[in-house]
Amino acid sequence: AEAATGATVTALFFRVDAEGNPLHRALSRHAAPGGAIPLDEWGMRGSKEWHRDNQVKERRVLTKDGRNPLHRALLCNSVENYSELQRLWPAQRTLWESAAFGENMTVEGLSSADVCIGDVFSISRAREVVARVQVANPRRPCYKIRKKHGEEVRYHTATNGTAGWFFRVIGGGSICVGDTLQLEERKYPAYALARTAMLFYKGCALDYKIMHWEGSDEEIRELLAMKELGMFRWKERLQDYVAEREERERAWAAKQEEAKHDKAKHDKAKQEDEQASAAATSTALEAPTDAGRANAHPSTVRSADDCSGPR
Repeated sequence: AEAATGATVTALFFRVDAEGNPLHRALSRHAAPGGAIPLDEWGMRGSKEWHRDNQVKERRVLTKDGRNPLHRALLCNSVENYSELQRLWPAQRTLWESAAFGENMTVEGLSSADVCIGDVFSISRAREVVARVQVANPRRPCYKIRKKHGEEVRYHTATNGTAGWFFRVIGGGSICVGDTLQLEERKYPAYALARTAMLFYKGCALDYKIMHWEGSDEEIRELLAMKELGMFRWKERLQDYVAEREERERAWAAKQEEAKHDKAKHDKAKQEDEQASAAATSTALEAPTDAGRANAHPSTVRSADDCSGPR
């Protein structure tokens, strides 16, 4: 991925308590108030995001098993990603809506093809840094995206990262339309969001269970070791895949060992049968038959008179 510089925040959105179809409620966004909006580790203050919902907190959906809700502080999408989707599905009117994927911010100058896992961006205003954010993972589109935009769009965005990406806020401050994002640090240039999404979810159904890993085992080790990669729906899915693959390998090895044992047992039984058969054949060849005794030469047969001695 090439270094992306000069990106501009073109729009900011708040999640609100929308009425109507509950399938679309989670994607409902209103334009954020004008001016600078306070930004902390949880995201933009005032926006009622899912990761800050009290019921989500009570159920520990985003805190158990190594998950961290702060990895979902800001959902971002870009003009470039929308342009690609609108080009591919020009008749899909929902793709022309503002915040069509439920994002908090839209930027111009970045795309999922040139942003990488772990990238650190400064957010600047009037040449002064006002916040810092870091890329956690691509946004994995759920069934709500399928309901709104259709299955083809859902699958394409899942495997290309064009549904957006999540930032964690590593330096709080504020954010405003017109702010610029500048790449400060890139640790993993091989893991652009588009490629990462393809590695994880190419060929996956809506349950997003990884059935086949598109990359190498070395890439699995690298991704699992990345503290920057978000756990929820990403690293945990790869952990599940590795565990299931290891279980399949153990089951296959056990089956091979069982087959090897059964073959050895079969070969031993066969050998014992052959030995028993050979022994029986040998005994039969050594023992004289009744016919053999009847046909014996007279000179070899002594009568009762022979036992009486000379007369």
